[in-house]
Amino acid sequence: MLMRDSNVLNQHDRKLALSFGAVVLILVLAASGAASYLFSQLKQKQEDRLSGVIAVILGESISRVSFSGKYHARLFVEEMKSRVPELAFISVENKDGLILAHSDPAKNDETMSDTEDVDLRIQSLKTGSPVAGEHIRDGKTIKEVVLPYRGGPDAGVIGVVHTGINFDEVRREQRVNLFKLLILVAVLTAAAIWVILILSHHFGSTVRALATQLQGILNHAPVAIGISDRIGRIIGFSVGFEHLFGRPTARQTQMQLFAERLSDANVKRLAETDRKVFENGVPCEQELQVDIQGRLCTWNVSKFPIARDDDGKTTLICAFIHDITERKQAERSLAENEARLRTLVQTIPDLIWLKDTDGVYLTCNTRFERLYGARETDIVGKTDYDFVGKELADFFREHDRMAMAAGKSSANEEWLTFADDGYHGLFDTIKTPMCDVDGKLIGVLGISRDITERKRDEERLKNQMEFLTTLLDTIPSPVFYKDVSRRYLGCNRAFEEFWGMSRESIVGKSAHDMGPEEIAEKYEAMDNELFEHGGHQTYEWKVRSADGSEKDVIFNKATFPDAGGHIAGLVGVILDITERKHVEEERIRLEGRLLQSYKMEAIGSLAGGIAHDFNNILSAVLGFVELAKMKLKDNRSVENEMNQILSAGIRARDLVKQILAFSRQTGIKREPLVLAPLIKESMKFLRASLPVTIDIRQDISVSGSMTIADPTQIHQVIMNLCTNAAYAMKEKGGTLAIRLAEVELDDEAEQELKGLKQGPYLQLTVADTGCGIPKEIINRIFDPFFTTKGRGEGTGMGLSVVHGIVREMGGAISAYSEPGKGTTFQVLFPRYEGESSGADSAHTATRTGSGTILFVDDEEGVIVSSRGILEQLGYKVVSTSSPLEALEIFRSRPGEFNLVLTDMTMPKMTGLELSEQLLKIRSDIPIVLCTGFNLGISPEKIRDVGIKELVMKPMIASELANAVYTALAPDNV
Repeated sequence: MLMRDSNVLNQHDRKLALSFGAVVLILVLAASGAASYLFSQLKQKQEDRLSGVIAVILGESISRVSFSGKYHARLFVEEMKSRVPELAFISVENKDGLILAHSDPAKNDETMSDTEDVDLRIQSLKTGSPVAGEHIRDGKTIKEVVLPYRGGPDAGVIGVVHTGINFDEVRREQRVNLFKLLILVAVLTAAAIWVILILSHHFGSTVRALATQLQGILNHAPVAIGISDRIGRIIGFSVGFEHLFGRPTARQTQMQLFAERLSDANVKRLAETDRKVFENGVPCEQELQVDIQGRLCTWNVSKFPIARDDDGKTTLICAFIHDITERKQAERSLAENEARLRTLVQTIPDLIWLKDTDGVYLTCNTRFERLYGARETDIVGKTDYDFVGKELADFFREHDRMAMAAGKSSANEEWLTFADDGYHGLFDTIKTPMCDVDGKLIGVLGISRDITERKRDEERLKNQMEFLTTLLDTIPSPVFYKDVSRRYLGCNRAFEEFWGMSRESIVGKSAHDMGPEEIAEKYEAMDNELFEHGGHQTYEWKVRSADGSEKDVIFNKATFPDAGGHIAGLVGVILDITERKHVEEERIRLEGRLLQSYKMEAIGSLAGGIAHDFNNILSAVLGFVELAKMKLKDNRSVENEMNQILSAGIRARDLVKQILAFSRQTGIKREPLVLAPLIKESMKFLRASLPVTIDIRQDISVSGSMTIADPTQIHQVIMNLCTNAAYAMKEKGGTLAIRLAEVELDDEAEQELKGLKQGPYLQLTVADTGCGIPKEIINRIFDPFFTTKGRGEGTGMGLSVVHGIVREMGGAISAYSEPGKGTTFQVLFPRYEGESSGADSAHTATRTGSGTILFVDDEEGVIVSSRGILEQLGYKVVSTSSPLEALEIFRSRPGEFNLVLTDMTMPKMTGLELSEQLLKIRSDIPIVLCTGFNLGISPEKIRDVGIKELVMKPMIASELANAVYTALAPDNV
C-alpha cells in the first residue's frame, strides 16, 4: 500500500517539477532582455558622462594655463586623444575661434569655420555653460560638447574647450556586447531546460528510493510506527506496530485495530488526538497506561502530520508508539534514589554542602542550616561572605581553591560557631572537587564532622596510655601485647630488659624478626591457637634471656576485643619460674626420698609377713622335692610334685616382683588395672604382720572392675590405711574390714562436697573398731607431717600421701570417726569401662621353633636350665658365661646365629653394652635381654638400643619360648 501511494506522489511531483521549470525559463528570458536594455542605456550614459568629464577637466586645466603655456596644452590634448580611443578630437579655442591646441597638431593656430561648430561655440560663450550637439563628419556620427573656460584678471570667459566623441564606435561595441549577452542567455536557458528534464526524469525513481528507505526504516525501527490518512486507513506500519496490534487488513481502520487491543478510554483518547492533528496540523504527544497480556505498561504516543494537499490541509499523519515502561520505572527508581539520598544527606549528623567554582552555594543539608542559622533556600545562591566575617570567609574560600587546584580531596581542622544555638566546636572538614560527566570541574563538595569529643577522648586516651605505660613499667614481670597480625604493639620495661632490646626496636616486629626460626614457629603456633579459640592461654616453656641463661617461664596470654567485639590482639605476661622450679624440683626430690623412706618403713613393717610367705613357699618346694625323690625310688610318676614345685616358684617370683615394685624408686605409670587381685595380695602381706588379736574381714565381691592407676600407688594406699587401722587397735585388738564395691555418684550435694563429676566409681572402704579420732583433729589428718603417734613411731606422711595419690587419680577420700567406736575411710576411684591390658597367663602354651641361638649368662645353673628348655623347643644353642667370649664367638662367625639371648647384669660388660657391640658387627641380629631386676630401663630405651624383647628372671619355659619366637618373627627382623 505504501508503494502504491508513492507512485501517485511521483506523478504529482513530476508535474510540479515541469511547472517549476517553465517558470524558471520565463524568468531567465525576462532577466536577459532587461539586462540587455539596461546595458545599452548604461553604456550611452557612460559615454555622455565621459564627454562631459573630459570637457570639464580640460576646461579647468586650460583656465589655469596662460597663453604662453599653450605648448603644454597641446601636449595635454594630444595625450588625452591617445589615451581615450572613443575621442574623435579635442580642441581648445579662444573667443575669436582661433585654435590654440588641437588633438590634430596640423590644425593648431587655425580658425574654426564650421557653422555648427561656430554656433555651438558662440552659444556656449553666450550662456557660459556647456553645450552639446551631434554632427556627421567624414561619415561618422560625432557627439560634440563645448565648455567655456575662464581666465585673466577678472576671471571672465576667454575661450572654449571643444570635444567630440565617435558614437559609431560606441554603438558598435554595444552591439557586440548585446550579442554576447544574448548568447549567454541562450546557453543558460538551454542548461535550465536540460536540468528540468533530468529532474523530471529522475524525480520518480528518487521518490521510489525514498519510499524503499522509508519501508526499511519501518521494518527495523525500535518503536511502533503507523501512518494513516484522514479516514483512519493504515497506509504504512512498522514491524513493531505489527507486533503490538497484529497485521491490519485492507479495510481495517486504525481505531478498529486499536479497539481489539486497548481499552475504550484509550481508543477514544487516540481518536481525539488524530482529530486535533488533522484539524490543526500540529504535532501532539500523550502518555497511555495500557494492559498488555496482564502487564501494565506505559506508552508514549507522538503524532505529527507528514503530508498536506494543495489547500494546506493535513492528509497523512504518522504515529510513534514507544514503550517507556522501563524508562518510567527507571525514572521512578531514580527519583526514589534521589529522595533516599537526600533523606540520607539530611539525616547525616555531619555538615554537608556543595558550592560552584565561584564559591556560590548550590545545596546543603539540615545540619549545615544550623551553622548559618538560615534555611537552604536562603543559603543557595549566596557565598560565605554573606554569612560570616571576611577573615573566616577568606579561610573557607582558600581551602576551596586548594582542593580544586589539587584535583583531589583535602582536609583541614577548623573551629566553627553555630548561629542558631551558639555551639562552638572543632570540626574535621574534607573538601572534594566535583566534576560533571565530561570531567569538567563544577564545584567543591564539603563534609565537616564534629571531632570535639573525639579530640577530648584522644587526649584522655593519651593520658590513659601514659598512665598505662607507667603502670606496665612498674610491673616486674615482662608484659607485651600484639595485634592480630602477630606483630608487637608494645611492651613494658621488664620485657625490654628480659630480651635486651629497646621498645622501639620491638614494636612492629614479629617473632620471626626476633629469634631463631624454629622458636618463632612455636611462638606463632601458640598465638594462632589462641586467636582461633579466644579466651586465655597458659603454658610453660624454656627460653633463653638476654644474658644467655636458660629460663623456665610461664606464658599467660589472653585476647582482647575491639569496639565491635572482635578479637583485636593479645596481651601476655611472662612469669620467670626458674627459681621456683629449682625449689619445686628440690621439694619433689626430698618428698621422693621421704616417700621412699616411708616405703621402706612399710616394708620393714611387712618383713614378718614376707618372711612368712617365703617360708611357706620354700617349705612347699622342699617338701615336694623330697616327695618326688621318694617316688622316683619306687619308679612312680612325679608330675604332680613337679607342677607343685613350679607353682610355688611362680608364687615366689610374683612375691619378689611385688616387693620390688613397692620398694623401687621409679616414676608413676598409670594404666587400666583390676583392683580386686591387688587388694587380696596386699591383705596376704598384712595378715602375717598383724597381731592375731585383729580379725581381718574382706568383702571383695567385685572381680573385674578396673580403674586407671599405678600398682605401686594402690599398694601404698591399702598398706597405709590398713597399718593406720591396725595401730588404732594395737592395745585391745578388733576387726579390720575391707570392702570393694561399685557405686554411681549422682547426689549433687555429694559431688560438690567431694569435687567429683557424676558417673561410675569403685568405692574402697577400710574400717576399724579402734580408738577413733577426736573431732577437733579429724579435719587435719590429711595434712603433711601431722600425726598422733609418739616420737619415733611415725612420720605423719602416710595419710597425706594417700590423699595426694587419690586426688591425682581423679578420686576422693573421706573419713568418719567416733571416739571409742572406730574409724571408717572411704576412697572413690573413677571406674574404667575399657578393656584390660593385662599380661598373658604364665601357663600360656609354649611355642617351638628352629635356628641357632647364642646364649650368654654368668650363672651356670641358668645356662644349663635355659639351654635345655630351648633345645627341647627345637633350637640349637651355643652358650657361654663370659660376655667377652660371646663377643669373640659372634665376631668370628656372625652369619651363623639367628638370635642372641643375653643376661643384663654380668661382670666386665653389661647386656646393653654387649648388644651395642653385636649390632655394630651385624645390625640385623635379633637380641633378647634377660634381667632379674628392673633398673628403671624404659621399653623405649631398650628399643632404641636395638633389643627386640625383654624377659624378667626367673624365667619360665612359656615366657622364654614366646620371647624368642616373637624376636625371630618376620615383623621384628
